[in-house]
Amino acid sequence: MPTNDAAALIGREIELKLEVSPADIEQLATAASQVSGAVHATMLTSVYFDTPDQMLYQAGVSLRVRHDGDRRIQTVKVDASRGVGLFDRPECEIEIEGDTPDLDDARSELTARFGKKAMKRIVPVFRSDVTRTKMLAAIDDAAIEFVIDQGTVIADNVSAPICEIELELKSGALSALFALARRLGEAGAVRLGVLSKAERGYLLLAPPSDSSSKADPIMLDSDMTAAAAFRTIAWSCLRQYRLNETVLIATGDADALHQARVALRRLRSALSLFKSVIEDESYDRLRSELRWLSGVLGEARNLDVLIELARGIGGLDRLQTERAGAYKLVGETLAAPRTRRLMLDLAEWLTLGIQDEAHTSPLVVDFATHRLEHLRKRLKKNGTHFAELSDEDRHRVRIDAKKMRYATEFFKSLYPAKKSARRHKRFRNALETFQTILGDLNDQVTGRLVLERLGLSNLCPEAWSIPANRSRLIDQGAATYGSLLEVERFW
Repeated sequence: MPTNDAAALIGREIELKLEVSPADIEQLATAASQVSGAVHATMLTSVYFDTPDQMLYQAGVSLRVRHDGDRRIQTVKVDASRGVGLFDRPECEIEIEGDTPDLDDARSELTARFGKKAMKRIVPVFRSDVTRTKMLAAIDDAAIEFVIDQGTVIADNVSAPICEIELELKSGALSALFALARRLGEAGAVRLGVLSKAERGYLLLAPPSDSSSKADPIMLDSDMTAAAAFRTIAWSCLRQYRLNETVLIATGDADALHQARVALRRLRSALSLFKSVIEDESYDRLRSELRWLSGVLGEARNLDVLIELARGIGGLDRLQTERAGAYKLVGETLAAPRTRRLMLDLAEWLTLGIQDEAHTSPLVVDFATHRLEHLRKRLKKNGTHFAELSDEDRHRVRIDAKKMRYATEFFKSLYPAKKSARRHKRFRNALETFQTILGDLNDQVTGRLVLERLGLSNLCPEAWSIPANRSRLIDQGAATYGSLLEVERFW
């Protein structure tokens, strides 16, 4: 569990990163100045280095040389797990001569880690130019460096804006970072930061891709406690949500909404999966708030799916109007202080609220095996006589299958043996096929319910009953359910 004391974090950088709008910078700076001393402003250029095949980035390492007036400061940061909000990572910072990295210095471990040949291939890959406004804030007996960075990150002929606040703990309790963040949140819109400046640069170097972001693979160590594993999973879910929330706010993209909802669903599933080791006085409130936010996104997603099903049928104008209203509500919800506070509350809970001492939290490998077996038994019990189940009972099986699938994704790295990997792939494929069929059945049921709510039940009713198609899906589901239960366990 992360310590709440900065004294134990010597040699590490620990900061809370917040994304803000340029329009809010002045009032946020004013709010910070009420608990801060003198203000210092400077222009900074940071050049990032890597091999042409991005060996450092792939290993979770960043190397930069910062130009601060006549000074040149070389920094190596290790961030193997992609961050969100709270960035807690080892760093090595030295002053050097010249504009290129000093890789011969004894304090640098890069050569020892990657080899001399790799270090000879180090080249500049991108740079950031920012105006930095800095002050030292005092809150709750803690010293916090308050930094506003505004500028751009530039790679080749493309660039991306930077407008962020960094709260770096210099001394005192970690909780002070969140206290200051909440104070800032009362003065302007602040959101948990997801991307480091290095990540922004590497994104510019990446090939063009869809604007939405799927979940990153979860990497767990077998000697982790279950509570520590939950934190790793939850941070990943928060990162996926925030990446897609940013796109959704800016563009209203349907795929970003879908992936933001998936991220929340994965997080809610993790909360349920790990309840026995993480439940405390904050658990129910956070879970309830996540259910509320998921519900708002879910209404818009249901209309997206319904419109796809209804193409060529008629009545799309009314559905498109309803969709526009649902997306308007999504935008208002994401802009609301309640949503921003929820993300901060989750970040603070993950950082400080979850206990993972050995006597209260089992090893994750034991926990995972037990939970996977429990979920399989539940799925087997609830799916019995699949073809005869009611829509409500079949929906319950769909939820069981979804929880099972997320658990297989969360725990995959705990079973690395070749035999386990092959079994995992077969199990996952069978589960995905079953879940797809259940999803198609659920879309039909949800489509009818949405049309009834909108008073459009007469909109081509034969398209929503489709008895032959429904019967075929149920038969396929029953067959796939039987095949799934025959697949060998990978745990």
